[in-house]
Amino acid sequence: MNFLANTLRQSLARSSLYLRPIGINSLIREDPALRTTNVFLQPAQLPTLTLVSGFKVRFAVKRRCKDCYMVVRDGRMYNICPTHRRHKQMSFTPSQKTLNTKNITWAGQSKIRPW
Repeated sequence: MNFLANTLRQSLARSSLYLRPIGINSLIREDPALRTTNVFLQPAQLPTLTLVSGFKVRFAVKRRCKDCYMVVRDGRMYNICPTHRRHKQMSFTPSQKTLNTKNITWAGQSKIRPW
């Protein structure tokens, strides 16, 4: 019974909010979200980003256009292009080449399969 009484009170309280006359001025005064819309309409201050293309790491560094040139620094071969920044490449170091190799323990090629 107590549950029904509480539900009835809540529904009457909600309906009284909807039944009273509301003017535009009273709506703006009462609703804090409508008062602060000016802040939300201002342009957002976003950080400026500088787009930089990094080096592509390759085993075989190649020239991709006539403006690309090769440079050797710290035991690596670099391809640098002043006109197309996306052509930048650098080679693996010898230690990286050994990390990326795989040891094949067994390989067989025959016309008859063992299974």
